[in-house]
Amino acid sequence: MQAVIHSNEDVNWFEDAISKGLIKLFDYEDFSEMKQMVPTERRIFSNLVNSLIKLLLILEKDNYLLVMEYADNGTLRSYLEKNKNLTWEFKFKLAYQLSCAVSYLHYEGIMHLDLHSKNILIHQTSIKLADFGLSRRVNDVSEAHSEIYGILAYIDPQKLHDNTYRLNKKSDIYSIGVLLWEISSGRPPFEKVNPTSLPLLLDILGGGREKIIPDTPEVYKNIFTECWDHDPDNRPEITQVAFRLYDLYRPNIIIPEVVKPDVQSSDEQSSAGSQLIDHQNFNNIVESNTNINLFEKATKEIDSIINENLKNGKPIENNIFDYQNNHNITSQEIYNWLNDQNEPHLIFLRGCYNYYGIKTNDDYKMAFKLFEEASKQNHMLAQYYVGLCYHYGRGVMKDKELALEYFKKTADENFSSGQLRIGFYYRKKKDFNMAFHWYEKAANSGNNIAQFHLARMYKDGEGVAKDYNKAFQLFQKSAEGEHINGIAMLGYCYRNGIGTCSNKKKAIVFYQKAANLGHNRAQYILALMYESGEGVEKDYEEAFELCKKSAEGGYLEGMFTLAYYYCDGIGTNVDEQKAAEIYQKAANLGHSKSQYNLALMYENGEGVDRDYKKAFKLYEESSREVVEGAFKLGYFYKNGLGTSLNKQKAVEFYQKAVNLGHFVAKFNLALMYKTGKGVSKDYEKAFELFIESFIFIYLNYCIKEQIKI
Repeated sequence: MQAVIHSNEDVNWFEDAISKGLIKLFDYEDFSEMKQMVPTERRIFSNLVNSLIKLLLILEKDNYLLVMEYADNGTLRSYLEKNKNLTWEFKFKLAYQLSCAVSYLHYEGIMHLDLHSKNILIHQTSIKLADFGLSRRVNDVSEAHSEIYGILAYIDPQKLHDNTYRLNKKSDIYSIGVLLWEISSGRPPFEKVNPTSLPLLLDILGGGREKIIPDTPEVYKNIFTECWDHDPDNRPEITQVAFRLYDLYRPNIIIPEVVKPDVQSSDEQSSAGSQLIDHQNFNNIVESNTNINLFEKATKEIDSIINENLKNGKPIENNIFDYQNNHNITSQEIYNWLNDQNEPHLIFLRGCYNYYGIKTNDDYKMAFKLFEEASKQNHMLAQYYVGLCYHYGRGVMKDKELALEYFKKTADENFSSGQLRIGFYYRKKKDFNMAFHWYEKAANSGNNIAQFHLARMYKDGEGVAKDYNKAFQLFQKSAEGEHINGIAMLGYCYRNGIGTCSNKKKAIVFYQKAANLGHNRAQYILALMYESGEGVEKDYEEAFELCKKSAEGGYLEGMFTLAYYYCDGIGTNVDEQKAAEIYQKAANLGHSKSQYNLALMYENGEGVDRDYKKAFKLYEESSREVVEGAFKLGYFYKNGLGTSLNKQKAVEFYQKAVNLGHFVAKFNLALMYKTGKGVSKDYEKAFELFIESFIFIYLNYCIKEQIKI
């Protein structure tokens, strides 16, 4: 806390304001007995004052002490500078909070008169108003504070034009217009101009305003441009601003009239400074009991969403967001309510909001702490998530054996997701019998993910005799439960006749369904089927679009094929540069075929500048899995391309390619045995290799020309 020495003028200003009841005063002795509010009292009280930085003025003899509430995210300006990628939804939320705060001030007959982004604070993700140095009620006490304060860009142009102009509510509206623009852009107004310069003042007086940010929603733009209108009579009332922002923030709810809270001056409800309705209770302060019921219902539904999505593998956070949006509830509202709850299942839910980053960003440490707290009270889902945290090392040191212990606790209670996790553990250990046992238990409990993995074991004969019919039935059950991998595997079964008759059209149906749900391999397979006309009419454009989606999802085969499409102009225009770019991405991720094709492009100067050194390096990387890569290394060593000439190395890599069945490598190796370059001359070996390579070449020629042998 910083001590501040005030002038006599300031002291007189305070005393006048106190005598007229404009600032609440507590004597030092009033703080001799203090008690903590019980949770219910605290909830009711906080709903009334959350959007204002709370101040206490404490008097000890002739000394004044101001105590200010702490805001953990600093000023609005610094918050916007640090958070450049806020969604429009979140920007609308900040704008709405600001309008609610000022709306309540105006309702109470208070005007702030110095609104700018350096005296608006952010606590967690909520707006807090501060710095009431110019607010009208206090100004009415003393004319000593009638000069222009604040930052030029936010000041009512009427005041800039005429210093005798008396600032009013419409002056706050002008400042809000500038602030709404700042929230939309993420930067302060006229940041490249001296904020106190004469050119800026003249520009503002002449109607100059900041440029609208591209893609700003039209409705939002209209709100702030009306607010910063030069003529105060054209500016809207603050309640109109709040209502219109509310329509953007939570679009399908009608806002009732603002209700003034009935705040008594009892000890429990006293607050230093003016009091303000929480932005989330702007339209429902009289419906707190209804809200509690709403949150209780919402948390039960969300708990159910988590449980069900664990069984079918759907993204949990996406479904929670969907639920909140459909019921016009925000993550912050639920999280704030959860903060005051002590029941194990609600502590667990708060952990989930941190684990999945539903509130803000992922906070695994906080999530683990909350899961552990709930698990000690025997909350089964919390025990399962403690296991997940140990398994992945999220918020705690990775410990897979300890994770297994937590999964076993839930499995003993017949929790199918815990049983599935034990199956995963044994599958990785190559203990197929135990993996099969646990997969089967979870599958019998209706776990769609377990049904999928059990089906794979039947298909591959791991831990059980191979049984395609049983595999197909389990894939079908998994698909019926909407497990995306089960749906894709049904497509595979119909395409290849696994456990059922081959049916390309049905394969297309299930691959399409999985592709629509974002299954990247299904998108890739479907692209190949459209390219070749397998079970569907050929459609290169559709093949290209599907392959593009697969690649964008990070599927390496999809990326490789997309690059190939760009190279050959399949479903799109030929674009070798784009092809090289995509091959490079896949190559960086270790995809050997992409490394080989990119090496070819560097060797031939296609889509990139010719670079034998880069080509050599890429052939070297690809040779671990691609036989052509080994052959090319032999060729590069033989001719000294991208590396030093080395005949022995050439023989070594040609031999590696020959061992993997590369017949052109056989021909080249035969030449080296014939000439004795890099290897001792051996005509018999050379003749043997020539014969094998010629037979292969002749057979290929006959097949190509459809010549009967």
